Amino acid sequence: MAAALRAFVLVACLAPQIADTQTSVTWLILVDDLHISFVESGRLRTLLRAIGTDLILGSDTIVLRMTGPTNPPEARVVDREGLRQAGLRATGNALKLTAELIQSGVLSDEVPLRERRAQDATLELLSTVAGRNVTRPVLVFISSGWPLGPKSAGVETLVARARSLNIPIVTIDPRYAGRDSGDPLYDSATSEFVYAAEASLQALADQTSGLALLAPRYVPYAMDRANAFARR
Repeated sequence: MAAALRAFVLVACLAPQIADTQTSVTWLILVDDLHISFVESGRLRTLLRAIGTDLILGSDTIVLRMTGPTNPPEARVVDREGLRQAGLRATGNALKLTAELIQSGVLSDEVPLRERRAQDATLELLSTVAGRNVTRPVLVFISSGWPLGPKSAGVETLVARARSLNIPIVTIDPRYAGRDSGDPLYDSATSEFVYAAEASLQALADQTSGLALLAPRYVPYAMDRANAFARR
């Protein structure tokens, strides 16, 4: 009953907020904090603020879903202020990859589990517009990627679902948001997972005719590119 009520409220909220202008966009924003490092929480918040001020127009609709444990576990329609508040609470919860952790074998269980949770959250977000007449839906996938890489079951599942709904995916890696120079540092033991994760973001965008913003150092420019893409 509670789940049905939430679904009813979500549909009711979607309907009046979708403008009848051709330039309006329905932004499905997935913040994959299960795959964003805690040390990058500040950059994540910077990115979410920029999305609220530079990407979202007054006629747009925002549906937000986060994957981590610190936020409500369902997709919800929010306004710019709601997005700002979510940004203030956003905290990275990714595994801290180390050589010891890799050698321990823990990753063989934990990495697939986290990917499934993020996959399920994204599928739920996509389902909010399935079968409904919404304006220009675009999935904004904010994540540092999935370490199992571009051929993982999760990536293939999301690509198939997004393509079935004709929804392009814009992937954004928050690690680079506002970073003037240099790259995040990784050691040789973790580089394989990092490169695989970046490739997963590229695949999600490429295979849905979307846009990959994997190094958005100058955030306003990244927002301009996303805006031009969504409203083309």
